[in-house]
Amino acid sequence: MNVETFITLRNLPELNTISNEIVNLINLFVGSKKINKYQSKMSNQILKNPKMQLLKDKIENKVNLVLNKLSELNLNNLLFEFIELLGKINENDYLIVQKTFYYKLQSDINFVKIYLEFFKIISKVYKQVFNFNSEYFYNIIERKFASDYKNIELNELSFLEDFNEENKRINHLLIIKTMIDINMFDVSLKEEINKNILEQNNYFTDIYYWFQKETLTKETKQIINNKIMNNPLASRDKVLLDSLLDEKIVVKEKTIIKQQNYKSTINKSTYKEDTLKLETINLINEWLLMEYIDDIKNFIDNNCKDAISKNKFCQYVFIKYFESSFEVSNKILELVKNMVKKQILFKSNLSRGVLLVNSTWEDSSLDFNNPEKKMKELLICLKNMGITKFLESLLKEFKIDFIESN
Repeated sequence: MNVETFITLRNLPELNTISNEIVNLINLFVGSKKINKYQSKMSNQILKNPKMQLLKDKIENKVNLVLNKLSELNLNNLLFEFIELLGKINENDYLIVQKTFYYKLQSDINFVKIYLEFFKIISKVYKQVFNFNSEYFYNIIERKFASDYKNIELNELSFLEDFNEENKRINHLLIIKTMIDINMFDVSLKEEINKNILEQNNYFTDIYYWFQKETLTKETKQIINNKIMNNPLASRDKVLLDSLLDEKIVVKEKTIIKQQNYKSTINKSTYKEDTLKLETINLINEWLLMEYIDDIKNFIDNNCKDAISKNKFCQYVFIKYFESSFEVSNKILELVKNMVKKQILFKSNLSRGVLLVNSTWEDSSLDFNNPEKKMKELLICLKNMGITKFLESLLKEFKIDFIESN
């Protein structure tokens, strides 16, 4: 399977259907004197040109600023904001847009459907107005899959080496599944994916995550059973594959999932319950780009008026802290200090937020970046801020000296 196969399996009639909403977006382009049709030659080399790094950063920032606000409730409004914010772009700029979308999908996989729906509409608009195609995005999808399961070289897409971990592979499979579900790929692509996933013997866990919730044919079950019988599987891999063949292992499946670095996409009820989490994470992502704390203050004033919601806000800030690189985590600690200094949050909110994170530590820490070291650094930071109340047990656990309050 190659990129041509992926591209031909796009649902072309669906992609060519233009709704009134898209017509309005197209009119926004056509009606603007500032937006002109570019006729530049597409080239992946632009992404490697150091002189274009500043421009690249600007485009990435603009894309992320919009996506950080995206939810099911404001998709239409943000489509217009996206078009207006990016203004006129050429095909090389559009390569950067496509790459940025992939990074966003991987980093916020729980919102894969809404991001892809957004990209699907945007791609139609740019196709109609500028005749830009989205082959680069499809090439990313194809090459990542081929690299994972067919040992194909990444070549010019070497940035995909950043997504080699198991959870990134699983995320990528979910991206493909969702693209099929929303008609960005034809459903017949599933058969090709099935074949390639079953033929490989490197990632048995991925077989489970691709076929879970699917109705398996007798042939597929036999192939999976042969893998169980003929390969020296780790216990976790065996349990997951067994669960595909035997519905009685559902309880074991739930237990074993806790041992790996992946969370399934949230359902609608969870989505509603976790609106504050989504908004908080997006707000922090935006702050990391702009470092404008007044937006955070306004959000807390309007959306976190009671202690419980402020505590939850802190919990989600700390989750972002634990999931991020050390560089980003250090910036978040500075933000936390600043929020207390400006009395946007109280010290008790921070300590309660840490306790909320710790209450699910056994499971959630599997998704964190160096969790033990991060927790110790966080506790030291809080202790230096004079925040030790309610954290005594944690401070003792991590062997951090402090003066116990009476």
